[in-house]
Amino acid sequence: MHHCHNYTKADENRKQERRQAKRRLYVASVISFIFMIAEIIGGHIAGSLAVMTDAAHVLVDLMSFLISIFSLWLSSKPPSKRLTYGWQRAEILGAFLSVIFIWLVTAVLTYLSILRLLHPDYKIEGTVMLITSGCAVIANIIKQFSPELKIADPICTFVFSIFVLATTLPILRDLLHVLMEGMPRGLSYDEVKGRILIMDKVESVHSLHVWSLTMSQMVLSAHIVTVANADKQNTLNEITELLFDTYSFHTVTLQIESKADQKPDCIFCQDPRD
Repeated sequence: MHHCHNYTKADENRKQERRQAKRRLYVASVISFIFMIAEIIGGHIAGSLAVMTDAAHVLVDLMSFLISIFSLWLSSKPPSKRLTYGWQRAEILGAFLSVIFIWLVTAVLTYLSILRLLHPDYKIEGTVMLITSGCAVIANIIKQFSPELKIADPICTFVFSIFVLATTLPILRDLLHVLMEGMPRGLSYDEVKGRILIMDKVESVHSLHVWSLTMSQMVLSAHIVTVANADKQNTLNEITELLFDTYSFHTVTLQIESKADQKPDCIFCQDPRD
């Protein structure tokens, strides 16, 4: 017979993944902090907005790491009567806040770049800038040999900003997909339904819902109609075990129904449109 405690190993694996993620985040945070301080000092001495832009991006990374650490800590808290799934979505909200913070910093730096393009009365120490930032090496070399081409500095900032926005848009899309409780990436509604229908004694499936608590934790609920002579408890156990083993769901909730209780015109029993 299936019981939820049969899958305590999966829960232990998730806890182990959190511990490993925290260790990686701690190391990344320390490295980011060191590089950020170096670039802030070097960028200030050089008077380079491009270097300061890269320092700001490292700051954003650092803030993202710290938010992720806090989110992982929150998500490990046990469920309560008020939050029955616990704080699992804290990871998603933390990532969402990180993206918003990235966009705010990028907007400020883009504004400063525009000011430099409109008012090019600033000085850049190309030697210091070369030592400080490898990311802006091309622009730095240009400025070393042609100081009058210092316009490359705000242009480089524009390029960095566009790159940051381009890399965060897919992340934001995935986060919104989770918050909207969409079908998890890489999973097909028809595939999951078909996998249930091939089980012995299963007549039909309706009210099938699949969504994500986090980017890695999927949840499923469904109503299963069985044939008249089916052992409902045994069918429930077999389908639940199949779904856990095949898709590694975080939670599976199934309701077994008889064919006699079905109403063909029930709007809640219709398949969703493509």
